[in-house]
Amino acid sequence: MIKRSYIYILVFLLTVFLQETFSQDLSGLKKQRSDIEKKISLTNKLISQAKKNKTATINDIKLIQSQIKNRNDLIKVYQETTAQLNDSINSLNVVIEQLTKEIEELKKEYEKLIWSAYKRKLQYNELNFFLGSQSFNEAYRKFILINEYNKYRRKQGEVLIKSRDDLNSKKQKLNELKKRNEENITRLEQEKIRLQKEINNKNLYLNKFRKQERKLRKDVKKYNSSLKDLDNKITEIINSFKNTKYASSDFGKMRGKLKWPVSKGVIISKFGIHEHPVLKNVKIKNNGIDIKVLSGSDVFAVFDGVVTRVVVIPGYNRAVIIRHGKYLTVYANLKNVAVKRGQKIKTGQKIGTVYSGEGENSNVVHFEIWEEKNKQNPEKWLIL
Repeated sequence: MIKRSYIYILVFLLTVFLQETFSQDLSGLKKQRSDIEKKISLTNKLISQAKKNKTATINDIKLIQSQIKNRNDLIKVYQETTAQLNDSINSLNVVIEQLTKEIEELKKEYEKLIWSAYKRKLQYNELNFFLGSQSFNEAYRKFILINEYNKYRRKQGEVLIKSRDDLNSKKQKLNELKKRNEENITRLEQEKIRLQKEINNKNLYLNKFRKQERKLRKDVKKYNSSLKDLDNKITEIINSFKNTKYASSDFGKMRGKLKWPVSKGVIISKFGIHEHPVLKNVKIKNNGIDIKVLSGSDVFAVFDGVVTRVVVIPGYNRAVIIRHGKYLTVYANLKNVAVKRGQKIKTGQKIGTVYSGEGENSNVVHFEIWEEKNKQNPEKWLIL
């Protein structure tokens, strides 16, 4: 009985652990998968939009690179899900194995009980059993004994049936997990095929652009010049407020909590210094992030503040700079601006529309965050 109690406890603990761990882990992976699939869907729309333009741009390659990353991230999620499912299947197999052994032992014991009862019935019936007693007390004790024995037989039968039902339930769960795992592996293989197509597509673009190296180097110089102009303008604004007291703001508490400056978009250029997507040994510096959006997208303030400047920057079209206490947010490459200098702005308020037209910057929002003169990585501030 001690051994059997141990097995019951083991089976119960394994089942509970399996269900809780499995549901928690898969729930997290399911959310990751959903988020990545949304990114892939949006990037597909942006790639389709870009294909309508007669002239291919470097941003087309950046979009494809972003999609390749998304595909790789999704493959990792599918691989993790497969691993979780396999772990759950293995754990469930252990539970089933323990239950199967338990049922076999119960069957043997139950068969012995039935056979023992059958032999007693052949030897005497219960009435003779009582009539053969020498006293009432002896007859009563025999009655109690037979009653308890019959209860024990029924109990053993019930335990056997419950164990059988538990085993069938676990086997059904196992078959469901195996089916889900097979479906997951199929999706994984499909994603690998799609990834290879994205890589082949990227290589086609690379081969095309490598023939235009001279033009690309000029574009890099033009980009660096535009970035420097924007940088100088922001520094000039910061210096102009050197001895000015500005209103306090809770912006500093919003790290990782800020809304995006666009409703939908894909980051195609991250903060910091990066390798050029085509030119070898050429690095590109970015003081913020570049977000590719659908044509005609609106741009919104990420937090309450005051419009400090609305400026025109060659290569970045119009730019709006908003102050939030000691912080500044910069929204560049706008076609139309819906705010003016000195205007108070609320979180989510429209400040303009992205530039859509010819050139590399079409449908790209450039976004920066500054803490005094220190440039910040916007991705660490936005809700991702």
